[in-house]
Amino acid sequence: SRQGATAAMIIPSAGCPLGCNFCTTSAFFGGKGKFLNFYETGDELFQVMNEMESRLKRKAFFIMDENFLLYRKRAMQLLERMKEYGKSWEIYVFSSANAIRKYTMEELVQLGVSWIWMGLESSQARYAKLKGTDTHELTSELRSHGIKVLGSSIIGLEHHTPENIHEEIDCAVSHNTDFHQF
Repeated sequence: SRQGATAAMIIPSAGCPLGCNFCTTSAFFGGKGKFLNFYETGDELFQVMNEMESRLKRKAFFIMDENFLLYRKRAMQLLERMKEYGKSWEIYVFSSANAIRKYTMEELVQLGVSWIWMGLESSQARYAKLKGTDTHELTSELRSHGIKVLGSSIIGLEHHTPENIHEEIDCAVSHNTDFHQF
């Protein structure tokens, strides 16, 4: 009922090319590692966001995409258009740690990223999307730049036992995220 009070939802793609073994999303869109891309370019996203801003009076957008920041070229083209047209939008995204690391904090802030859902999975996780990234450091850095983090951890993976599950939970909590999903 309040104009501009909620975020408009945009779905640039469905599924995810990473194909993590626990993910059910890709199964709905062609199988493990498969995805459908609806908006290939930042120009296309800019056009849709601009139209939504005009029609719905929204300046915040929930980008419902399993790994939005994975496509740097598209995101940076969107940022170029935002700068060109003086747009200061707020976006909420899903993204993996290694995809986030493709950007500087300045780029994320300029893009309007104010909330990131990031899969932390497990302290024992060997997923490529986490490999080589210190997720504790990344979470702290994001938060220090005003970006809220929703961490996501999975309970019940193959390596979980009654003996180690408390360590897993402690590790997840130690990220000091704004929100955490188990």
